[in-house]
Amino acid sequence: MKILRSALLFCAALFSVLLPSFPLEASPVVTRSAGEEFVRFRENPPAVRNVTDRPLGWRPSPLDLSHVRPSAALRRELDILAAGAGGTPVFPRTFDLRELDALPPVRDQDPYGTCWAFASMASLESTFLKAGKGAFDFSEWHLAYFAYVDEGSSLPAFTAIAPGFGSDPIFDQGGSVFQAAALLARWTGAVAESTSPYQNTSPWPESGRPRASDRAAKRLENVFLIDGEGVDGEGAIDPEAVKYALMRWGAVSVRVVWNDAAYSEEHDSYLNVPE
Repeated sequence: MKILRSALLFCAALFSVLLPSFPLEASPVVTRSAGEEFVRFRENPPAVRNVTDRPLGWRPSPLDLSHVRPSAALRRELDILAAGAGGTPVFPRTFDLRELDALPPVRDQDPYGTCWAFASMASLESTFLKAGKGAFDFSEWHLAYFAYVDEGSSLPAFTAIAPGFGSDPIFDQGGSVFQAAALLARWTGAVAESTSPYQNTSPWPESGRPRASDRAAKRLENVFLIDGEGVDGEGAIDPEAVKYALMRWGAVSVRVVWNDAAYSEEHDSYLNVPE
């Protein structure tokens, strides 16, 4: 058994409505085709593959993001840090967001393929904690719902396909942090968990259906692309940038790829067993 690719393939969507912006740097706007990984996903979705039956929920971005580059401003900050340390950034041997009370609670996505929404909201919540701006619990349910249900005529949803991670036509569609960033950037949320609580039952009750009128608790202003998907095609990661982002802003969202055979029913976990 082995992890198919690097454990950390991309870091994206480090959210904050309070911090200075390090904008994505891109070429002039042009029409682009779907990304190659999304095309492969669409032609061979998880539902028709021989894979684990646990619905996790990640799906590739439908856009070709190869033109997107990590923020040069973040790179400059790392270069300044390296210059002051003799050429290489110096980080502590260990770092734990829990010791700073900057890590939100671990929450349960069961039984739907909504990992992407949980990762995005956890990053958003952590940035507030790290900045000392309070503890928030944002609704993954609301985010995942309006990813595939039109919020209004001017706020359309992403195109749905046959559920790839389970049977629910909305919450088992899967998604990515790029979709989460797009939704939050147009101010679909972030809604408080108390306004639109997660439904850990299937089928979910009609009373749990999110509403377009649900009031947002906070609004997204900045998205940070650190490195990875959409940058070099290989999913390379800049560990120094990740460490710096963790220490400065809080939790990041990362994509992990593993061998499906590495799932442990006993421990409810995936692991890399040396060959």
